[in-house]
Amino acid sequence: MKEMGIKGVDLLVSFTCNSHCMHCSYNCGIRRKGIMDASDGRCYIHALCKQHDIEWLSVIGGEPLMVPDLTNELIRCAKENGIPHRGVITNGFWGREAKGAQKILKDLKDVGMNQITFSVDAFHQEHIPFSHVRNAIMASTDIGFDKVWVDGYYLKYEDSSNRFDKQTKALLNELRGTEGIDINTYRLRMCGRAVGLQDHFDDKSVPHGICTPPFWMGGGFDNPSTIEIDHRGNVTLCPGISIGNAKEDEITAIVQTYDVCEHPILSIINEEGPIGLAKLADNFDLSRGFVDHCHLCYELRKHLRPLYPRYLTPADVYQ
Repeated sequence: MKEMGIKGVDLLVSFTCNSHCMHCSYNCGIRRKGIMDASDGRCYIHALCKQHDIEWLSVIGGEPLMVPDLTNELIRCAKENGIPHRGVITNGFWGREAKGAQKILKDLKDVGMNQITFSVDAFHQEHIPFSHVRNAIMASTDIGFDKVWVDGYYLKYEDSSNRFDKQTKALLNELRGTEGIDINTYRLRMCGRAVGLQDHFDDKSVPHGICTPPFWMGGGFDNPSTIEIDHRGNVTLCPGISIGNAKEDEITAIVQTYDVCEHPILSIINEEGPIGLAKLADNFDLSRGFVDHCHLCYELRKHLRPLYPRYLTPADVYQ
């Protein structure tokens, strides 16, 4: 068994968010409760950095800047432990006023943050005024971070005629040409709250074959380069698939002992693709059709969760 070559860590500090985005994999929202204890976050960072050459750490949510003191503390800890790339992913709600945005960013830079990612698309802008996030983006380019990214999610693709993708394209076009930012676009993953968007797809099927892991995970299911740790200690690869709980076991032990072949869910997905889970799922109706591999995988996992609650968690993903 080869030990994971972990290079990156995402600390999912809370599922609380001031948005309620239709595409959110974790079903985040204002009613979600609980935040990561700062001592837990520091412990994860210290332990992982002792045994691995961690190259990047991201503080994510939910919305991490709803808990700015915690976010600042985790960024500070990452710098103290020698992690070279330290950032947050945010919806930019805090950019209502330029001076306030500059203060938040200065505090983050002072504790060691050197990169920031903003979410901009039709789904986020249903809740967050574009003017707010644009102010935050402009303030970030002025303050001098190493990287300022803008991430946008399409329901289908850039030139699709649906209202979501047309709006996302228009929003991102307003930012194109802005000096100091890089724009990345992705197709949304059909899991969590995003399954509510499935009626916008007519060409459903039963996908066979191996699926593609999330882009942020890197590597494959057998040797991922990035893990996520949420505020309850769940260590996840894909949203809703846990490989252990860092509040119950040492995070280093979880990483050292991970073997995809021993995981009752990931072992099947890795070898057969999501369709392989159907053999575990009595009375599951495949005939309804699915948008893609992620959608099939999510619906099968949701069906199987009562049988595998330890591995198919956090529960928020499936609610």
